[in-house]
Amino acid sequence: MGTGVYACVPPETNGPIPSWNVTAVIGDDGVLVVDSGRFPTLARRIVAEIRRKTDRPVRYLVHTQWHLDHIAADSVFREAFPAPP
Repeated sequence: MGTGVYACVPPETNGPIPSWNVTAVIGDDGVLVVDSGRFPTLARRIVAEIRRKTDRPVRYLVHTQWHLDHIAADSVFREAFPAPP
């Protein structure tokens, strides 16, 4: 990936419930995340990794589609990076 672009690839699953890849792009004033994944536990690890890479907040969360493996962990990002008032 390019400078400031990180792919978070979840471990393979043998079960019927997959999680999708999450991408983080660190910009000058914040971070853009593409898809949040399905599992809050994995999303919390991704948030921790973003915080290790930068002190900038996640300002944007973009979905590539509406399936749960792309959107179910949105709340983790909202809790970790609440929008300013």
